[in-house]
Amino acid sequence: MQDTSAWYAVWTRSRHEQVVREQLERKGLEAFLPTITKWSRWKDRKKQIDWPLFPGYCFVRFNGVDRLSVLKCTGVVSIVSFVSSIVSILPASYQPSTSITWILAPLSIMYWNASVR
Repeated sequence: MQDTSAWYAVWTRSRHEQVVREQLERKGLEAFLPTITKWSRWKDRKKQIDWPLFPGYCFVRFNGVDRLSVLKCTGVVSIVSFVSSIVSILPASYQPSTSITWILAPLSIMYWNASVR
């Protein structure tokens, strides 16, 4: 039987990206959460923290008909869709690596530039 799984974007609750990724991996699904390192400052210290490159989103590879197990994860709001049909964002043959950052970088630049203003 041929593997028909593809990559989908999952919309998460605010600051639940790591939790969603961990739950998806526990369910045996391939999940990907690109992060960037930012300095966080408190009154008494500064620390480097890994923040999601796309806040509110996590990427997961699964067969589209098996979406219920993804939607049941705590923190998942929905799977990104168009005209009420889920849409894959990358081909099934794609393997995640640091090169995904180059594919999605223009979106992250627009997001981070808009949030600074």
